[in-house]
Amino acid sequence: MEAGRGRSLDSMAFQWQALPGGKFHEGRGEEYSSWDGAATENRKFWLEIAEGRRLSFLTDSVTVRPRSWSLQERSAVEEYEPLPLLGEDEEVWGIYEWGGLDSLLETSQGSGPWEGSYYVSSQPKFGDAWLHVNEKFVGDPAYELPREECGVPKGDSINIPDLNEECDIWTALDNFRLQVVDHEHEHQNSLNKCIRTVNSSARFEAVESIVGETGAAAQDSARIRWTDGLRPALDSAMATNQVNERSADAFWWRRLSWVKANHGIKGHSGTDGCPQI
Repeated sequence: MEAGRGRSLDSMAFQWQALPGGKFHEGRGEEYSSWDGAATENRKFWLEIAEGRRLSFLTDSVTVRPRSWSLQERSAVEEYEPLPLLGEDEEVWGIYEWGGLDSLLETSQGSGPWEGSYYVSSQPKFGDAWLHVNEKFVGDPAYELPREECGVPKGDSINIPDLNEECDIWTALDNFRLQVVDHEHEHQNSLNKCIRTVNSSARFEAVESIVGETGAAAQDSARIRWTDGLRPALDSAMATNQVNERSADAFWWRRLSWVKANHGIKGHSGTDGCPQI
């Protein structure tokens, strides 16, 4: 924090009054961290500052240094692992998890000169992001062949990539794998576009600068500006507006048997990046 004309109080001893003639409170610069300011709101109060043996008196307002909020872009890379079936026999090819994001924001009462004002105490934060791809694309498990396929004897166990390679259609399977990876990455790309828009938006600064005379008033502002305002835009960007896709024919293990068929990736009805905010 700074007082007066850009003077830092970090190393000073001081007394302050909320009102002229009011009660003096003691403090030191290093204790300013306990003065929870109301976002970027400035307050005018009166300081008596000791610099060595010299006393200075200031009646200028104290400026709260902005917290400079920003959302961190997502950076998950694909990991191959077992994925559950969707229903009885429909495979899940890939899943993107963005790490969640706070829907409701906590508010706190300010202290020091900001006592009696309420502000949003911390910015929304993501958890870890994950990009899951079905491990069957790249190896285990292996499944028994009920009949000879492409020279592989009946009764042998073989994994999906190897059978497609033996049948000279491995490229079809790998192209489908790349479709899935690109599809899941697009969730992240679209979300990051929106994050960049939000970070550069005055509307995100408005969330940081929320001040209310009561906790309920600050919460109401947070709902309007964040929960019902910017958060839905991020949800829409994460959903993406991708179209349905289909692969070429390849061998796949489905439920209890081998099938040779094409496969689909479902599209979404979100947006590419933020909708208009």
